[in-house]
Amino acid sequence: MIGRATKIMKGAAGAAIHPRTSKGAADRGRKSGRFSVSVRKHQITPEISVPDVGSLMHGEGHDMPDWCKPHSTFRTAWDSLMFVIVTYNMIVTPIHIAIIKEEEASDSPLVVLDILLDLLFVADTVLRFNFAYIDAESKIMVTSDAAIRQHYLHSPDFVINCVACSPLFFNLLDISGVNLGAGRKMFNLPRLIRVLNYRRQFQQLEDYLEGKGYMVNQAVLRLSKILFFALLMNNLAACLYFAVSCPGEYCNEQGTWAAEDPVMSHYNAAYNETVKPDAGEVYARSVYYMIQTLFAIGYGDSVIPQSTSEIILACCFILGGTFLYALLIAGMASVLANIDVLQMRFRSEMDLLNQYMEFRDIPEGLRDRIKSFFDYIFQKQYGMLEEHIMNELPPHLFREVCKTRVAFLEKIPFWNPEYRSAEFLVATAKALRPLTYAPGSIIIYHREKQRELTIVRSGEVQVYIKEKEQPLSKLLPGDYVGDFQLLFGKLHPVGLRASSKSFCETLMLSLTSLMDILNLPGNREIQRASLDAWNSNEPGMVATVEAYRKELVNYKKLFDSQNQKSNKLKNMMDDNDVINHGKVIEPDSSFHIYWDTLLIVCTLYGALAIPGRLTALVGNGETIEESNLWDWSLIVDYLFEFVYIGEMVLQGYFFAFHDIDSDRDDIIYDHEAIRDKYVKSARFKFDVLTIFPFEVIGFGVGGKWSLLRVPKMLRTVGLTYYVNDLKSHLEVVNQIVVSAASMMVVQMLFATIILIHWSSCGWSLVFYEGEDYPKSLYWAFTTFTTVGYGDISPDDIKTTIFAIIVGSVGAIFCAAIIANVTSFVHDVDVSSENAEHRKNSLRWFMGEQGISNDLQERVMGYFNYLEHETSGVDENKLLDYHLPLNLQQDVRVCITNDLVLNCDLFKDCSSGFLRMLMLSLTQRLYMRGSWMISKEQPAAGMFFVKSGMVELLVPGGGVTAKISHGATFAEWAVTNDAAGAILHARAATDCEVWFLSRHTFRDLLYSFPRERQFTQQMDALSQSKARKQGVAGIKTEDAAALAKLQKAFYVTTDSKPYAAWNMLVLTVLMWNLMAVPFRMAFFGDMDSLDASVAIDYVGDLIFLLDVVLRARYLAFQEDDVVVTKTSRIMKHYLGSRSFVWHAIAVPPIELLALAGGTNDMSITQWFAILRVTKLARVADLMTMIALAQKHAAQFGLKINKNALQVWRLMSLIFICAHWFGCIFFLLAFHSDKEGDPNNWAARACVLDTDETADCSDTDQSIVSQYIHALYWATATVSTVGYGDISAVSDPEVFFSICILIVGTLIFTLCIANLKDIVTQEDVTASLYNNKTDQVNVFVANQGMPDDLQDRVQKYYSVLPTLNPKPEPEPEPEPKS
Repeated sequence: MIGRATKIMKGAAGAAIHPRTSKGAADRGRKSGRFSVSVRKHQITPEISVPDVGSLMHGEGHDMPDWCKPHSTFRTAWDSLMFVIVTYNMIVTPIHIAIIKEEEASDSPLVVLDILLDLLFVADTVLRFNFAYIDAESKIMVTSDAAIRQHYLHSPDFVINCVACSPLFFNLLDISGVNLGAGRKMFNLPRLIRVLNYRRQFQQLEDYLEGKGYMVNQAVLRLSKILFFALLMNNLAACLYFAVSCPGEYCNEQGTWAAEDPVMSHYNAAYNETVKPDAGEVYARSVYYMIQTLFAIGYGDSVIPQSTSEIILACCFILGGTFLYALLIAGMASVLANIDVLQMRFRSEMDLLNQYMEFRDIPEGLRDRIKSFFDYIFQKQYGMLEEHIMNELPPHLFREVCKTRVAFLEKIPFWNPEYRSAEFLVATAKALRPLTYAPGSIIIYHREKQRELTIVRSGEVQVYIKEKEQPLSKLLPGDYVGDFQLLFGKLHPVGLRASSKSFCETLMLSLTSLMDILNLPGNREIQRASLDAWNSNEPGMVATVEAYRKELVNYKKLFDSQNQKSNKLKNMMDDNDVINHGKVIEPDSSFHIYWDTLLIVCTLYGALAIPGRLTALVGNGETIEESNLWDWSLIVDYLFEFVYIGEMVLQGYFFAFHDIDSDRDDIIYDHEAIRDKYVKSARFKFDVLTIFPFEVIGFGVGGKWSLLRVPKMLRTVGLTYYVNDLKSHLEVVNQIVVSAASMMVVQMLFATIILIHWSSCGWSLVFYEGEDYPKSLYWAFTTFTTVGYGDISPDDIKTTIFAIIVGSVGAIFCAAIIANVTSFVHDVDVSSENAEHRKNSLRWFMGEQGISNDLQERVMGYFNYLEHETSGVDENKLLDYHLPLNLQQDVRVCITNDLVLNCDLFKDCSSGFLRMLMLSLTQRLYMRGSWMISKEQPAAGMFFVKSGMVELLVPGGGVTAKISHGATFAEWAVTNDAAGAILHARAATDCEVWFLSRHTFRDLLYSFPRERQFTQQMDALSQSKARKQGVAGIKTEDAAALAKLQKAFYVTTDSKPYAAWNMLVLTVLMWNLMAVPFRMAFFGDMDSLDASVAIDYVGDLIFLLDVVLRARYLAFQEDDVVVTKTSRIMKHYLGSRSFVWHAIAVPPIELLALAGGTNDMSITQWFAILRVTKLARVADLMTMIALAQKHAAQFGLKINKNALQVWRLMSLIFICAHWFGCIFFLLAFHSDKEGDPNNWAARACVLDTDETADCSDTDQSIVSQYIHALYWATATVSTVGYGDISAVSDPEVFFSICILIVGTLIFTLCIANLKDIVTQEDVTASLYNNKTDQVNVFVANQGMPDDLQDRVQKYYSVLPTLNPKPEPEPEPEPKS
């Protein structure tokens, strides 16, 4: 940095380099001979030594005025003015050149304005010679005149400014009377080159905002740039489109859109005469075309290109519009991904934990504690655990931060500075683990052994005993408990729990951490003293014992005192509750849910009713200018006004609230505090604005009541408040967790309904004069979904301008919906934890290491199990990363408590020992066929079966028993080293077991001496159980039952016969799914059934046989046991939901159609309608497809997951298009049957009616009809919307509206899923490339020798990006 600064000063004689600091800082810099350089974007502020600072500061640039410096008030105002002028020229200059004609341009006042703006351009060009600038490399402000001139003359800005000023010269010549020819307007084009300055101006804007302390969201800024440049490009392209169509003074050339457009043809009805349209109308129609092109709406109406040059230009516009719209969607998605990233990350982590807690069936109490902890930690430090923050600090900072904890330790006798060195205290401070407890959580259990030191850091901790409801006392920050128990291993005489009113933060030191500290050099003497703590004369030990004796005496006094005061204290607390609560509504009252729902309903009613009422009144012949516009429905509006008044009263007087300004979770009941909080909030200002009675103006203007309700539509903004309130209250009152993604979907749904309704009402007013709302709704849907059939399009300038506004808003809103749904569906983890990436890396690693195929299959099976059973979640990593130690322990105890408590071996053990035993268990996952105990892998501990089935085998013999959830085996291994050959064990299915190692069990017995007496008894029980399992087997599976089971006939869902049967049933279901709507729509003229009915009844027979198979022979799994008994199979099937759907699909009720058709339907149509019941089996469709995929994998047919997903998406689109097309044709067919030719099929000449003209040579076969219907449905679902086939009758219009909604959703889901597929496909390569790029940059910046660079790069080119986690090794035996 010093070298660069010196070079800059030498390059410009007399250059003065000023820091970007205040004047006082500059003065201090002159006095000290040093100055600071503030580097933008949070870089470290270095100090630069300048040897000749004094002379430079008094040089040429020292007295530069402040207005020339960056970010001064003048510079900010001047740059803003230049930005506005450039934007004006970018919009007006193309209009001036392309649309305003020569004779009009010379007389236009725009010429004078252009000259004035050009003069400002010249002034800007001159001022740039005096404006200081910030050096791009050193970030130093250069104020030397010579340096500024040299920098400006050699910069692109100087050339751009000079070229942009050239139109001034030509305009002055034009005014002075010099004839510049017919193309004199083209001399204004150089002004557009100033668009190149936008990059610098946007950067200046960003720097200015950052200098003012505003956080600039890069995603929002990028989206703003996209929208801004889209506006400019749309304007430029619209002018170019008209200029190509009408290059001369008059648009009289046939075959161009300007001459053929009927909207502009009212100037002269004959196209062969001169057409000279108004400039405003020309511009509106041109912009209208560009909006529908750039935003992929494509109405295809009268502004479409006609000539060859227009078509070529339109192709360029379409390509550019596709890119622009895709860029807009990407920008929206980026904004959604970056808006409140911390909140989204917090919600994502909570969703992950909720999914895990649901999987593990965690009880509600523990779930509430975890959720409360996350809410608290998010408010305090944005959801990041303190341990993670500390671990990211460099070692020297970590040590400095830990020193702040030493003050807590110095109060504890064992760590008294008189006995301990500073190094010992710092080492202990570094070993303290921060823990956070939710209100009411147990910290230490009464009369249990927990060898932990607990220091209260914040909050309040209650000291309690089991016999008393009221706490004995309380601990405040700085107090501690457990030092005696940590050193001497005794039971706690009292328990600790967090206060019910606040969170509590503690620091915990475990026995393991203490022993690690004592093993450090210099602490050997303390270690020897701690090994015989009771007989030690070590000062710290003696002081600890003395302090503990005093503590016991205090506890006894508190206990005796509380017996006398407990009743009086309880009465005082009850009275205090009554005084505090008063007449208020608490935050957890269910009243909030009902009230929030009422507010949402009222707001939606107002948003829909106000414009709808106005539209209906105008449609009935009323006019806004001449009528009172009164409607009786206004009474409902005025009644709802009382709801909003009540909302203000409740918010300002009755709604108590949580105080979140401190760690205490207090509820504020004081009416004055409630009022102050509400009055100071933005919500109060919004409520006052929307409650203003605009209706009083009606008495002075003669009514217009409905019109005066329009300002109340502003209340729609309040939906955000009300929906968020409802979400919060659902979580607090009913414990219903609403994810952030679900909230986004709800808000987008409300916004969609409101915007489309407003657009429909507006179109009805400007196009249909208040009538035909259904057609207006249809037009709004086609515009918002960017389908744009073009069957309804603007026919004058008023409707054109409205279409431009709605098209722009609708396209942007559609992009927002797509971005929202993409964010909602997107679930690919683009990190090294991505499941597919981990499997790819594992395959590479095992292939390079020559791992056997059998072991490879078992390893991949483990990852497949994680992916399918736990959604790829690594349980241990999830708990370790997201939860503090105390909550981790609570969750592990919850998972394993039933396994330990149901084991007879530990029934007489103490609760403290059982808790530590539960925490000592480790999870193991075994795939089907994996050996748990064998001759090569003897048992090193006992196993608890959590899920799956385990086979127990006699060495050298067969299976003697099968055990499942809750069972234990290999108990002998925790007490007997030589009993490894009693029994072998193998996983019969994918299994989850929890393992207790011999080494861990012996450590527990050492810490709990009382349990040692059970060792011999446990050894005898375990040996006896092992012999029973190995010789006699489990009681429920004796030899006779096993023989009977082997003779019984049954099938399982994993067997090959059932796999073939499942595919057969799936094929029949797909046949019905396609055949039923096809017959229903296209066989309307057939009075007899065709031969395809035989296929139907073969399929019905298969459905019937499937019901019999499921009721008698299809075994099922219950508690990890395969049930094969016929009576239980039947009972299970008859009680399932699937049986209901299967029973509906079996009866042949379609035989009723053989009695004859009806007047409206033929026998075939009636037959097809009655066969709709067969589609009840669709309820099993996804299950059957998943089962078929599983069977294919089991039988060696590997299907690429991404290819399968693409096939599903394509199948979904085709099936939906098939159904939509059939129903669309059915509507037209029935309209034709009733003698009404006003339908789409008649206009497309696929139905033969009297009104159809020139259709004699068209193909009207069923195939042609189906292709036309499928064509319309596909174009609609894919949002292409050509418009050559579109809805005509009202039923067709309403059906089209429904399909537009569904089609847009399907199209959006396809985009989201394809995005995931592409991301998933490239994640491994992307991660690898990212890592190698980082390595290449690193070695280049370090200046390494070439040979070392090559070796480092080669190492990373072969380094697997995943370190696979092997199966746990047998733990080593403890050393004596």
